[in-house]
Amino acid sequence: MDKHWTAGIRRSAVVVAMALAMGACGSSDDNDDTDDLYGGMAIPTVAIDKVATGTVTVNGAARSYRYYLPSNLDALKAVNLKNIRIVVSFHDQGQNGEANARQTLWHELAEANGFVVIYPEAVNGTWNTTLAKDGPDELAYIQAAWADIRSKFNISDTNAVYPTGFGTGAAMAHQLAMMGPVIGYLAPISAVAGIDGVADPAVFTLPKTAYTYPATPGPVVRSPDTPFGASLPATAMSAWMITTKAGLDVTRQADYWKAQNAVAAAATSRSDRYFRTTTHKNAANGFQEVRVSSARSELSGRDLSQYLWKNMFSHVIRFKNDDRVNGTLVQTKTDQELGLIDSTHKFSEAARGDRRFLTYLPTGYAKLTAGNGTVPLVLNFHGIRGSAWWQAINTDYVPAAEKNGFIAVFPQGLDAVFSSTISTTRTVNYDVQYIVELIDHLKTKYRIDSSRIFITGVSAGAAFTNRVIVEYPQLFAGAAPCYSGHFSATVYNNYQNYPQIRTDVPMPLWQCRGGTEPDNSFPGGAAGQEASRRFWRVVVNGYADAAREEEAVPTSTATLGPDARKHVRYFTGGKAHYVWQTTDYVPHFWHPGGQADLMWTQMFSKYRRNADGTLTYTP
Repeated sequence: MDKHWTAGIRRSAVVVAMALAMGACGSSDDNDDTDDLYGGMAIPTVAIDKVATGTVTVNGAARSYRYYLPSNLDALKAVNLKNIRIVVSFHDQGQNGEANARQTLWHELAEANGFVVIYPEAVNGTWNTTLAKDGPDELAYIQAAWADIRSKFNISDTNAVYPTGFGTGAAMAHQLAMMGPVIGYLAPISAVAGIDGVADPAVFTLPKTAYTYPATPGPVVRSPDTPFGASLPATAMSAWMITTKAGLDVTRQADYWKAQNAVAAAATSRSDRYFRTTTHKNAANGFQEVRVSSARSELSGRDLSQYLWKNMFSHVIRFKNDDRVNGTLVQTKTDQELGLIDSTHKFSEAARGDRRFLTYLPTGYAKLTAGNGTVPLVLNFHGIRGSAWWQAINTDYVPAAEKNGFIAVFPQGLDAVFSSTISTTRTVNYDVQYIVELIDHLKTKYRIDSSRIFITGVSAGAAFTNRVIVEYPQLFAGAAPCYSGHFSATVYNNYQNYPQIRTDVPMPLWQCRGGTEPDNSFPGGAAGQEASRRFWRVVVNGYADAAREEEAVPTSTATLGPDARKHVRYFTGGKAHYVWQTTDYVPHFWHPGGQADLMWTQMFSKYRRNADGTLTYTP
């Protein structure tokens, strides 16, 4: 029987959901009084001694920073590791991290809303805003501080970042967003807000370049002669410039962000109790926006921090799905806003007991299952340090399920990962056992068509998709391990030595990788990828092992999708379809542009798995 998640986690999730829901609906001009800033939320008092100190070494020099992690961090990580976001709050000239913490109280909002806050500290209270070559590399310092927190507390390295600050701290916040729009390897800056400060003129003189996706994990390597790098990479950004004092000209900063966001010339202007705000938005994506606000009445301390969180930070994240422009800014949504059912069920000890999963039922489910009707099922697995929520929001299987009338289920891995362990002895993989039992459980809850169950996953979730279907291919009518994730070449090339691997059941299979995805994003690099491709195409589905495989592809199907970036290669004439796809300019991320609907309409919807293990294909 399903049961609710633990009380502590449930309470945490509700608090986070309330905050995100407020942010998703809010704008910079919807507050009439201070109470509206919090929507009835109780904000805890957090003693300043709870704000911890960290130390990192940057270019041979030790530097300290302050930080705060919410007290229920472990519970939050168990529910949704991918949505623990990071606010970076820079202090003004002559201050330090503790003074900034006392002034802004971001840590109290972090406790209430479930995010991490970092309070960087300038050397002797002075930031190197001018990019002086003999000064500290501030970008490398921020990257090192975030990497330190991530590694110590096992937080995902791809979660959204939001820099902000006062005065010179505001200059640093804009500088960070302009010059380092990704912290370290992957963590994307999604929005920036500066109060009474803009980037130094030296920053604007740097050459503008296309965005370049980092090739390997770790700090970005820069020339010793040019701190922070030598360019301003292209990046759209939710950007906000706030002035509470007369005399600060923000025109140059605003114009920079307008150009980056390609906003419309026309603007909207509105006022609330605290600010007069002018907003420019991109016509196609409203999160590519530039806000300029001037104070009407005093708003400071925690209230001002909450104003920023509620009205911008809380409702925008970035998908790293196009490395030419640093991905896409999108609206974050809670489980409830996505229409997901959050369930936990007690499975067998072999499946590790209580396991959690999110379910999406199409709104037409009752009509589809009236009488003896049944619907298909798609299981969708997240990658390492991922979450069921993240898989639901970024893979677009929720809208695909709604459009095509199937159930989509997003299981949550233990410790935010699924085990793809496979052995030369017949041993039970606990996560595989979980999925087998989950399918049986879902059949008791919903009217599922047993002949139309499909499986997909990304990264380590794609590897886990491989792991499930090699042992239980008869349960599935198709699979899509996409993007890059599989076994090592050794396993595929010696599959006869692994008793769990079956090759006697054909499997409709769709594999893909990003066009700019580094080979080291998956096991065994290119060798592992090619071994995986050959295993499914040749060994399982019986295609000829030809060196020039693409010659078998009809020209009319070589490229398919909403844009020319998608290159989809279809192989027909074997025991089941095999598809290989690459998408230009996509790094290690889900492919944009209706990818789930593409896989459903072009493969999954055409296959059924019969009771005897054979396949039925309907063009």
